[in-house]
Amino acid sequence: NIAVVDEYGNVTGVGEGDAVISLTLGDVKSSVTVKVVKFPDVAADGLVDMGLSVKWMSCNLGADNPWELGDRYQWGGLTPVEGDGSADGWQSPETNEISATVYDAIYTNTNNTRCLPTRTEFQELVNNCDREWVTYHGVKGNLVTSRKNGAALFFPGIPDYKKNVTPQAMGGYFSGSKSNGPSGRVYVCQTGNGVFYQVEMNGYYALPLRGVESSLTGIFQPVAEGVITVYDVK
Repeated sequence: NIAVVDEYGNVTGVGEGDAVISLTLGDVKSSVTVKVVKFPDVAADGLVDMGLSVKWMSCNLGADNPWELGDRYQWGGLTPVEGDGSADGWQSPETNEISATVYDAIYTNTNNTRCLPTRTEFQELVNNCDREWVTYHGVKGNLVTSRKNGAALFFPGIPDYKKNVTPQAMGGYFSGSKSNGPSGRVYVCQTGNGVFYQVEMNGYYALPLRGVESSLTGIFQPVAEGVITVYDVK
């Protein structure tokens, strides 16, 4: 069997492949094809090797499973934010890159072992993966599969203002890179609109964070625009 349907119409996958679910109600007949895909196993360290320059976290910051949204943060903020975020009280760090710095919530919450992806690392993921809008453990989102080695990541969809998760809902995941556009805008990998690509978005929005393995040990303290002082790097 590929999938089973309970008395309430809920479909549960039990094996990989395509299954045709048919419904008959009086003279009305309808059917839908369901594709069931086994999600790849995740390594014990919680990292997924996509065959790219960096390994990716399997879960969002603050989540225990790939299908959980986790906590939301403003760009450069270290404290989770409720709701969608606001410009009130938010101040953009005075540096073009916060990945693996004191302004990186992933870096500071993982003992410097993980960090925000840079714009280049996110773009590498976009360029080398196929995207599909799927439902995983009852959560809608993007299944991103590497064309390099077949490994996959699941990025939960971002709820809209009505708390619905649809391909049309705007939202995304912060990179650590500030954009070259208007002040306060940063690069975000957008996961709404049924797409998976980078756009510019205001840093005061509260978004989930997905990190990569950090190859750095030590504390990086941005002290001025374009200048980084490095302490105790091994």
